[in-house]
Amino acid sequence: MSDSQSWDDYWSGSQFGVAFNSEGAQHPLLAAFWAQVFAEVPACGRLLDVASGRGAVLEYVAAAELTPAEIIATDYSAAGLSSLKGHYPAALTVVADASKLPLVPAAMDLVVSQFGVEYAGLQALRSLPEFVVSGGRLIIVSHAEGSLIYEECRANHQALTELQALNFLPFAEDMFQSGYQVIRGQIGRKEAGAMARRVIEPFNGLRSIMDKYGEEVAGGTIRTLYEETARIQQRFQYHLEEEVMGWIRTMKHEVTSYMGRMESMMDAALSAQQIEALARDWSAQGLTIELQTPLMDESERQLAWALRALKS
Repeated sequence: MSDSQSWDDYWSGSQFGVAFNSEGAQHPLLAAFWAQVFAEVPACGRLLDVASGRGAVLEYVAAAELTPAEIIATDYSAAGLSSLKGHYPAALTVVADASKLPLVPAAMDLVVSQFGVEYAGLQALRSLPEFVVSGGRLIIVSHAEGSLIYEECRANHQALTELQALNFLPFAEDMFQSGYQVIRGQIGRKEAGAMARRVIEPFNGLRSIMDKYGEEVAGGTIRTLYEETARIQQRFQYHLEEEVMGWIRTMKHEVTSYMGRMESMMDAALSAQQIEALARDWSAQGLTIELQTPLMDESERQLAWALRALKS
């Protein structure tokens, strides 16, 4: 599955599963960072939000009561921008890879991004200064190698990898399907019983994964699989076949998408050396680095990198 499909699934959500209910990385530290930044940044004419998603940075812009003359939001995911447009109808949305932005150079007074451009690679980060006018600013918050978010993504990915190894989802699908085949008289109870027994060990394995990583790992997806499977089995005859089979198949799809998203987040995370090299590259392009720092929480654990620069 392509990265764009994984992110479209994430921003669109699902009526069946839980793997995409989260709005993404949320932390008071991010709100405080952007509030301080926008308090220090004068009113701007044109604002570009790169890899916008649903518009998290634009929420901070609104909270700071900044009123850009024009807002342009870009993202790889059309679904994310569709949601953003619903909240910010005045924004011009552009579906584009951050490494290939179809925009006019040196036209933006303020270019911002939070947890976005790094997904497109280092070259995309290096290319951002070309869109900033003289006297304009470029501000990014990026994922950091070894950060709280990185470690959470790694735990989610490991838990889902273990889930896949159990073969729980295909076994559960076969079990539910055989149950409905019994009801329709297509197979006997002995055959269906064999399908049900095949699920017992993987089902217990779900409990082991939760004991290891916590019940809320992967957005509570494994807990939901555990609880919903038990609930459906207890009153199987009262559940509509299309609803049960639709749910289990959707969860198979969502788990794959979730894993793809976790892989993307870990691959995108920047090391201290990469941030240092990026700052040097921006400086070589005529930017003055005003801020280059890890964002740390109250327990001195890193959440992200922050980089802010002024173009000469």
